[in-house]
Amino acid sequence: MRLARQTRFPALLAVAAFAALALLAPTAGAQSTARCTGAQLTGKVRRTSGAAGTAAASIAIRNVSDQTCTLRGFPRLKLRNGSGPLPTRVRHGGLAILERPVTTVTLAPGKRASLLVTWSTVPTGAETSCARATRLVIFLRLGNGKLSIPFIASPCNHGLLRESPFLPGLVPV
Repeated sequence: MRLARQTRFPALLAVAAFAALALLAPTAGAQSTARCTGAQLTGKVRRTSGAAGTAAASIAIRNVSDQTCTLRGFPRLKLRNGSGPLPTRVRHGGLAILERPVTTVTLAPGKRASLLVTWSTVPTGAETSCARATRLVIFLRLGNGKLSIPFIASPCNHGLLRESPFLPGLVPV
């Protein structure tokens, strides 16, 4: 009787492992959607607003490719002007309009997502003026490229930007 139990356990374990793998394996024809690359996207500042020394922009990002792709989380941002890169510091959230959950945004061809960005317009500390940016470079996660968009702003506090994660659809500020 003891020998029968010892041989049944490995067999049951093998059956359980096989069943678990069958449940986790993708079904025939199922595909995961790839992350968006910079080459698939265009962007533009859709709306801006400001009050009490804080400015905000809603950046619309459109999938211009013929493939559905996804965006997730927070991109890396870099301010530029005609002379090159400007000091840029980025924080996630920090204002109520930016405090959104991170979700996967699926972009079908032609569809749009949003990125909300805020900054201070008041010089801080030893700043007497704030560098004027003419472009914002949005670096996608996992080395999937970047897109550069026109962005006229003078973020103070050494180029401090606060951002939301990527959001589905067009989100106003």
